[in-house]
Amino acid sequence: MDIKQTRSFSWATLAAIFISLFLLGASFYFIFLSYDLPAVNLPWIPQFGINFALGINPISAITILLTTLLTPLILVVSGTTPVKNQAWFVTLMIVMEFALLGVFLARDGFLFYVFWELVLIPAFFMILIWGGEKRVRIAITFLLYSLLGSFFLLASLLFLYLQTPAPHQFGFDALFSLTLSPIEQRWIFCGLFAAFALKLPIFPLHRWQPNTYDCLPTSGSMFVAGLVSKMAVYGVLQFLLPLTPLALAWGQSFVLPLLVISVLYGSVIALKEFNFKRLIAYASIAHGSLILAGALSGTTEGFHGSLIQTVAHAFGIIGLFVAAQILHRWTGTLNLSRMGGFVMQSKLFTKCFFLIILGAIGLPLTAGFIGEFMILWGLFQVNMLIAGLAGLSIILGAWVMLNVYQSALLGVPVSVIGNSKIYKREFIVMIVVIITLFGLGIFPGVLLP
Repeated sequence: MDIKQTRSFSWATLAAIFISLFLLGASFYFIFLSYDLPAVNLPWIPQFGINFALGINPISAITILLTTLLTPLILVVSGTTPVKNQAWFVTLMIVMEFALLGVFLARDGFLFYVFWELVLIPAFFMILIWGGEKRVRIAITFLLYSLLGSFFLLASLLFLYLQTPAPHQFGFDALFSLTLSPIEQRWIFCGLFAAFALKLPIFPLHRWQPNTYDCLPTSGSMFVAGLVSKMAVYGVLQFLLPLTPLALAWGQSFVLPLLVISVLYGSVIALKEFNFKRLIAYASIAHGSLILAGALSGTTEGFHGSLIQTVAHAFGIIGLFVAAQILHRWTGTLNLSRMGGFVMQSKLFTKCFFLIILGAIGLPLTAGFIGEFMILWGLFQVNMLIAGLAGLSIILGAWVMLNVYQSALLGVPVSVIGNSKIYKREFIVMIVVIITLFGLGIFPGVLLP
């Protein structure tokens, strides 16, 4: 077998993996034994109606499990290409995991905002320390876009807070029981959509994403792409839809066309991109925009499809980044035009990469196929033209991924500067990704609340 014996884990990576596995076990425990019940509800800043309230509901259960499942996988492969100050790097990832779990567990609007902001801090320092020559500019761009989104989120939450009966409350029960006028709901719809669109992101609010994915170490890119971006989908499903039902039909008139443009833009740019990481970034813009379109279709099929596609995209993008890490180690470049011929170098990698590509394309029997089909069916019930244009993403996405496979593995062989093997850790993670993508494609019902 063409698998190289993996190098030893550093003590910091081992500690981080242990913590992430503990959080995985804890998430299973609380989800199954305290399902849909607040685990914590303590006064925090009582004079402003702010509580330290944590709990789990069907939507947050999926995002919590997704976070705690993927974090150990990301940490496992992070040591195969160690970075300077590895201990600090994996520490920031664990801090980011805690902040993400706080976002998904929060049952108080202000607490949700605090955790939302906490996610920004470790991501910013990852870019600033390990982001390469242009790290300062990229970190500042990331910070400015993130703060702009946070402004819209905070403004929306404060408006809702002031609408609650005196004494005002930030608790979810108080916010979700509000009876807002159609005009008020439209303002909240716009504010929340802007906040979540910047975090995902969608076109034309995406300028920070390709540079961020490209400059970070691959494991950092996995974390931001696979998990941090899912905060936006969670926000739409958990906040925007329940809070603004009367504004949804009004918002669809401009949001759905914008999302379809974003889908097509991301797909077309990915076709012309040669840097593997930046290509993944643009493909993610397309996939993320399609997920939001499904959620905002207002249909049950679109809602469920967005949940399934969120999980499928998270696992699929981890698999693609692992492949990018291996190819970069072999060739010293992320430029697909400088790769080729690796089908004869490592048959095991070739097979794994091909199955991951099929999952990313959304082949029947994969989770991506189920998610995309349900999203498109939900959009079809709202607007046939929108659904038809969004459906082009399936063709364009397949074109993009097959071009990647052809460029990297077929054609004229290139010289290998490193060891043309894959580490056992990378192989295990790719197998987990493949099993998940095909397993959820066969049994998608396990993700539906």
